[in-house]
Amino acid sequence: VLENPNIQSSTKYGSVETYKEKEGYSSVDSYREIVQNVTKSISDEIRTSLDLIRKYSLQLKEKISDEETQTILQKILDETTSISRAIQAHEDFLSEKINLNAQIYFAEPVLSDIIRLLEGYTEFRGVKLSGKFEADSAILIDKNLFFQAMLQVVKIMCEEIQENGNINITIKRANSSLILELVNTASKLPESVLGCINRQVLISDNPGLNYAKNIIREHGGIISAWNNLNEGSQINIKIPVVK
Repeated sequence: VLENPNIQSSTKYGSVETYKEKEGYSSVDSYREIVQNVTKSISDEIRTSLDLIRKYSLQLKEKISDEETQTILQKILDETTSISRAIQAHEDFLSEKINLNAQIYFAEPVLSDIIRLLEGYTEFRGVKLSGKFEADSAILIDKNLFFQAMLQVVKIMCEEIQENGNINITIKRANSSLILELVNTASKLPESVLGCINRQVLISDNPGLNYAKNIIREHGGIISAWNNLNEGSQINIKIPVVK
């Protein structure tokens, strides 16, 4: 039984309608349809290439026993999986749907996999990502969607880190919640970003962050952010544990 009873299987976005009312933008639906069609066309082509890369990488893994090469090939496979998930997430976002397929897992193995995938993103941007588990609990989670939410959050932090920065993720337990603390000790977040995280976000402001917030909300969770007094910033994601 979840200690937070408010988790639902789906949520309808209200942001587009709010945007229409506040901005008076009458062609949102037309624009969205165009973007959806273009995205689908591009994603179909990309998926074909990704499937081939995955196929050839698996063939090489079967033929090569060298451990270092195996590790590199696994990283390639991880990245193709990450790209495929990102494409699907963008398609879902444009169609205003979140199909939550949540299952009960212990947090540490699931979040360890997510952190490992995020390391590929941060490494490319010259940012070191580390994870530390101070607690473990059963959680109800959609692994693919939660990765997309975490990716958007980490992306925001990376954009504000100039060079050779660090993002430290610590997982803690507080009463009936599991808390993911993402701490960047190098730079602060702009007030505009803090506002987007801590308030309701319109799609026109930051669609990626808006999508992440909705995924977290679907998990019965909340996200908050602030700048530390001296240096750096922190983003907390709190999700309920399963009793």
